[in-house]
Amino acid sequence: MDALKDALSAPSGVDCLVISGSDEYQDPWQDKSGSLTVLHWEAFDEREARYRGTKFVPDVDESPGGDSSLGEFLERDERAVRIWPK
Repeated sequence: MDALKDALSAPSGVDCLVISGSDEYQDPWQDKSGSLTVLHWEAFDEREARYRGTKFVPDVDESPGGDSSLGEFLERDERAVRIWPK
């Protein structure tokens, strides 16, 4: 993971989930790792899948002086696309 992190810049606006083994994933640039089963991972074919993602939505805007630590976590279906190997 360190070699990947050193060789490439973090993608913007997307999560990069590197799957290792049969059920584990890790994001090289973010503090994200765990079990695909917990994400309700559902593969459609060798290229596409769907999983249950969680996103934090702050109650107030992130302007200077705003408290962006208040908010809620929302669950939503996310689309996954295999980019390597093709």
